[in-house]
Amino acid sequence: MKKVIILFLVFLGALGNKPIFAQDAQTNSNDPLHTLSSGIYYFESQTGQYKEIDANMFSQSKQGSGILTSMTYGLAKTKQKAILSGTKANLQINTNAPSFYFVFDKEKSSLNETSQIATNPNQFVLVKFNITTNKKSRELVTGSYNYYEGGASGIDDSQKIPFKFEKIAQGIYKVYPEQSLQKGEYSFLCTVGTTTAGNTSTQKVFDFGIEN
Repeated sequence: MKKVIILFLVFLGALGNKPIFAQDAQTNSNDPLHTLSSGIYYFESQTGQYKEIDANMFSQSKQGSGILTSMTYGLAKTKQKAILSGTKANLQINTNAPSFYFVFDKEKSSLNETSQIATNPNQFVLVKFNITTNKKSRELVTGSYNYYEGGASGIDDSQKIPFKFEKIAQGIYKVYPEQSLQKGEYSFLCTVGTTTAGNTSTQKVFDFGIEN
């Protein structure tokens, strides 16, 4: 009888003194998170709701006139910018430390999958938009050039926001910024399967705003 009791106590110790009935929202299979369709969701802790961020697209692409480049004998850079209509995203968040959940198609999450579909958060970049001078839209620097260095494409480093993520289950990840987000307009940009229509990128834009 004593051996049975000792073995039972050892078993409890192996559980790390955590009650076997204790489950958090991330591992509880009954949590609504596990029933969501593929997409990006903001988790509102006050209500316990997962709010989907609807995909948006850039409305146009524009390039600077190059006047400053000419005036500085080719030293100053002319910038290429992608434009997103409106100065505010539909989803506005009232915390500086938001948590997001990325839900991917579980059938597309293997190493054998070769289609142009994102399968993990590494295939996204978090950016902060600048508001255009006419206060009518949001913009992102996507390239630049001058006479001496030539052209370079890619998002300006000053607008990139580092983030971390944790895998919760197959195809489900918790994503959060490494630092508090200041008031402004942001977006997760998908870097997979990006094409252009004319001079405008068809890149998916999952935009949101931080209100305070």
